[in-house]
Order: sequence, then C-alpha cells, then structure tokens
Amino acid sequence: MPFINLLLEASTASTASETTETVGNANIQNFIENFEEYVGYFALCCAYIIEIIGILVIVVGVIKAVITLLNKNIPNGNVIIKLGNSLAMGLEFKMGAEILKTVVIRTVQELLILGAIILLRAAMALLIHWEVKTEKKEISSFKNDHDKDKKKEEKATKKNKIMPVPLMTEGRTQTETITPNEKEPEV
Repeated sequence: MPFINLLLEASTASTASETTETVGNANIQNFIENFEEYVGYFALCCAYIIEIIGILVIVVGVIKAVITLLNKNIPNGNVIIKLGNSLAMGLEFKMGAEILKTVVIRTVQELLILGAIILLRAAMALLIHWEVKTEKKEISSFKNDHDKDKKKEEKATKKNKIMPVPLMTEGRTQTETITPNEKEPEV
C-alpha cells in the first residue's frame, strides 16, 4: 500500500506541474496573441500625445505673433517669419503623429485617408516654408537697400562736412574750418 500511495502522489504531483506549465504557456500565448493590440494602443497613445504637442506649438506661436503684432516697434516681416516657423513645426509634429497611426491601420480605406492627411499636411508645411523663405528674402533685400541708402547718405555728408585746415598767420598756427568747395584763404 505504501508503494501505491507513492505512485498516486507522484502522479498527482506531475499533473499539477503540467497544469502549472499549461497555465503559464496559456498566459504567454495570450500575451503574444494580444501583443499587436498592446502595440497599437501604445502607438495611439504616443500619437495623441505628439498631436497635442503639435497643437500646443501652433497655439503658442499664434499667441506670440499676436503679442508681437500689438507691439508697434517690431516690423511685421519678423512676425510672419516667427509665425510661419511655429506653424511648420506644429505641422511636423502632427505629421509624425499620423505616421505613428499607420501602426494600427486595418483597412485600405484607413490607409487612403491617412495618406491623404499626410499629403495635405506635407503640402501645407512646404507652402509655409516657401512663404517664410520668401519673407526672409524680402526682409534681407529691404535691409540691403536700406544699408545702401544709409551709406550714400554718409558719403554725401562726408563730402559736405566742415574740415579743419591749419593756417599760418603772424607766426602762429590757427585752425580754421572750411568746406571742401571753398578755396583756402591766401596768407
């Protein structure tokens, strides 16, 4: 009888270990089957966070531009450049979020919609970059023209400036000022 009891205990013990292994394998199998869902949820959470960051970048850029416009001392060209840069950066964040959303695409229709959104945002970003580049060129050409005008004014004032000229009278040196168009007085 003791031998039969040992056999019975051994058989129940092996059954319990097999049951534990089966439960462990089932948990691993369940995790593997649901892994795609977990990755999809994680990607969507990251995409939503990145979209919120993009929205915040755009909102902060617009607020800064409005405040700068209310300040009369700053030229409007600089405001356009700063606003364009913040819009472009916000769109870049939003495009990154859309790319992350490609992880959870299930149908061709979802893919087409996502592709259209990405193309529209890319086109908008290119237009904003082009406008910022054009505005920078206009500002630099205006600045160059302004610098040229300033240099011309400086040259003109140098021509008409009164210059000191030393004169010798009665053994002493005196300084008299004459303009370049006048002749020196004869001593």
